[in-house]
Amino acid sequence: RPWSVVLVAFLMLTELHTVHTGRWRNRYGDNGQPFARQLAENRDIAEFFYREPGRPRVTVNDQDVPVNFGDLYSIDMSEGYVAGVTTNLLHYGRHTGWAQRLYGVTHFMGRSPHRPGLEVAFEGAGGVKVFRLPDALPRARAVHEIVTVAEPGRLGLVMDDPGFDPARTAVLVGNAPVLEHCESGPVEILAYAPNRVRLLARMGCRGLVVLSDTYYPGWRAFVDGKRVPIWEAYGSVRGVVVEAGTHEVEFLFRPLSVLGGAAITTGGVLLALVVAFLERRRICG
Repeated sequence: RPWSVVLVAFLMLTELHTVHTGRWRNRYGDNGQPFARQLAENRDIAEFFYREPGRPRVTVNDQDVPVNFGDLYSIDMSEGYVAGVTTNLLHYGRHTGWAQRLYGVTHFMGRSPHRPGLEVAFEGAGGVKVFRLPDALPRARAVHEIVTVAEPGRLGLVMDDPGFDPARTAVLVGNAPVLEHCESGPVEILAYAPNRVRLLARMGCRGLVVLSDTYYPGWRAFVDGKRVPIWEAYGSVRGVVVEAGTHEVEFLFRPLSVLGGAAITTGGVLLALVVAFLERRRICG
């Protein structure tokens, strides 16, 4: 038992080695943290986004603003520094105009616009400007037309066509549901969290409600409390079929790997308690 305690303490110290305070720098010093300083300089821009209606989604010029600007201020970004991404996000170029529109990117941050004709919505004290993207699609919307392709590699060919309108048409790989042609009302976001999204869809007829967030097998969808399949729209985002009328759509992140891990952890704790109880009885008996 004493050696077990020593080993656990050693492991804890090893884990803490890379974050001990001797390695921390004063962010205000000349040789401090340049990214932290840049992020702090743009606090006024974060305050601007807090006042914006709807749910802004932002992209940045990473030469002017660190990509993880949104992580510090809890603002949705179209990309950032991460350990990895799902492969479906690599089916086509994420930096193209139609891809940014598809993902519902509403604003661009930088010292100059990344394309002509953009309106300056706000300018921060540090000289970084916020440009509003006028053609951004709603984060959630309904479509009533579907185009299918045989393989993911052909998604870009369809969406690169100048005549393609992602506001009205979805693209799916392989099979697709049958929809009805009509006009539907806006899809309202009732609640939005990393693991749960609730929508209110007002459908004129049977259509596909698209949420411009990443498709992943761990997500489950429910329409008025009844579970429904999720379609991988545009090769990367989530869509569910909704009938005519007003319906509540809910997405929940419930991956089997997490549930399985929780079950194993719970079983391990219970087993440890049983062993400890039996050992106590043996010693006291």
